[in-house]
Amino acid sequence: MKINTKVLFILSVVWAVIILGIYSGTRMTLMDRFEKIEKLQVVSDVMRAKQAFISMEHTLDLMTINWGLWDDAYYFFNTKNRAFIDSNLQAPAFKNAHLGIIGFFDPSWNLYYGRNYDLTQKKFIAVPDSLIEHVKTGIFNETFQKEVFQSGVIELPEGVLVFSTSPVVKSDGTGKPHGVIMMGYFLKNDDIKKLSGIVRLPYYFYQLPLATDNPTVRQGYEALLKEDSSGYSVVTHGKQDAAFGFTFINDLKGHPIALLGVRSGRILYKEGLTTLRWYLYSIVLLGIGVLLSVWFLLKYLVLDRLVSVSRQVVDISKDNTFTKRIDISGNDELTVMVGGMNNLLEIIELTEDQLKSRIANRTTQLEHLSNLNKNLFDAMNHQKTVEEKLRAHEKHLKNFAYYDQLTGLPNRIFFRDQVQKLIERAAKNGAGIVIMFLDADKFKDINDTYGHSMGDKFLCHIAGQLKKIIKDSDMVARYAGDEFVVFLNNMRDKSIISMMAEKILKSISEPFIAEGAEIHPSFSLGISVYPENGTRLADLEHSADLAMYHAKKRQGNIYCYAGEQTEALSVSREEQ
Repeated sequence: MKINTKVLFILSVVWAVIILGIYSGTRMTLMDRFEKIEKLQVVSDVMRAKQAFISMEHTLDLMTINWGLWDDAYYFFNTKNRAFIDSNLQAPAFKNAHLGIIGFFDPSWNLYYGRNYDLTQKKFIAVPDSLIEHVKTGIFNETFQKEVFQSGVIELPEGVLVFSTSPVVKSDGTGKPHGVIMMGYFLKNDDIKKLSGIVRLPYYFYQLPLATDNPTVRQGYEALLKEDSSGYSVVTHGKQDAAFGFTFINDLKGHPIALLGVRSGRILYKEGLTTLRWYLYSIVLLGIGVLLSVWFLLKYLVLDRLVSVSRQVVDISKDNTFTKRIDISGNDELTVMVGGMNNLLEIIELTEDQLKSRIANRTTQLEHLSNLNKNLFDAMNHQKTVEEKLRAHEKHLKNFAYYDQLTGLPNRIFFRDQVQKLIERAAKNGAGIVIMFLDADKFKDINDTYGHSMGDKFLCHIAGQLKKIIKDSDMVARYAGDEFVVFLNNMRDKSIISMMAEKILKSISEPFIAEGAEIHPSFSLGISVYPENGTRLADLEHSADLAMYHAKKRQGNIYCYAGEQTEALSVSREEQ
């Protein structure tokens, strides 16, 4: 076998072994990690879905506790007055709150009064006997004297009931509980679709025992029943486009009553396969290219020259013609060896002048390159300085355009731009939004009495007080003069809105002391609520502004809701 063939064979074998080793190791390592990450992602999706389900219970808890801390409900246990029923237990209350059942139970867990509204048929039906029996014989009897704030799900013949209970006491939390209020609704397909929209994943809910023969659901269910189950199971089938995650929904006693599942796309797994496939193609093509390149370079630079020298040496030895010289190109160890064999005297020696001339030329070239590098460095520093000035100028212009220069609060332009985006988002997710217009009473008197400098300090003080109260998710802005506007996100409960209005008025109406003067300010506050008072920002602003002017007619720390101007409320210092 010739040397060229031997070298090519050895290179081919070595590179094939390297490629197979790299591919095998990479496949086992990467695909195993891809599958583990995919499983963690699916479990995370299931946890997110379960958290969305729990969030429904928490929303119901807030509503139930709000009713439980209510004087009207507290005295309803004594009178069972019709006015309470007509005002609070009619169809609109059930539809607006998405409630099916509101029941009042006495301390012996007997149904004192209850109503059941069918959200699908939109009519009242009888309270299920199964619920009454479950309440009297269930876990509630063991906990009434200790704690009756409970929420969760229970399984009834009519379906899965999401419920919450709270003791009924006075509005200030005092008084011996007269009984317990229970609120709830039966879980329907629309609720499942709503949860699916919240988590943005296909959402599945199967009541136990399972009534489906779907093999994927069965496999996930059986995995959850194993003793070593973590509470979550993941099901994948080969190269299918989706992975499925499952977990149990438990009742109050911790017994599974439903199977919750989500469908998650196997994007990571498919990307892993594609990446691995292209990785294999790449290393194969790269291997062939490197193999041919190495072999060609070895053949051209070493092997062919070595074969040529070998043939010439054989010819000289055979003919005994020692006057011949070996002809070879290149400038490496082989050339040096051949040059020594030909004649060491033929080595070309450079003269000292030639060497100095080359050194001088090289030195001149290096100095020229050094000057070029210095000029380039100076130009880069200048460019960097210009860019920094431009960024600072851009930041200044943005701050000037969107923020009030006196108080540092967002101005009308920035406020409207941001709130319009949040209103569009609220239209999709159904969140509540509150707009409050706030105006200082008799601000002109402060400017006329103490001067505009004191007026500016007063406005800055009010801005600082508002920023302390408002959360990061909300917003406060200065519209003009002494007029401020407050935006509250994810808020619809009127009692909470009123509490927030009172808190704002209390904070900003405290005495303001500056330059030896003491000012006792008062404010008027108008409130509009999305979507009750409008679905557009302009409508909400108009409603809040109108409500503020109705409050201003009363003067003295008044807040007023849009549409309820005749019932403006006062938060005087004596009441605080």
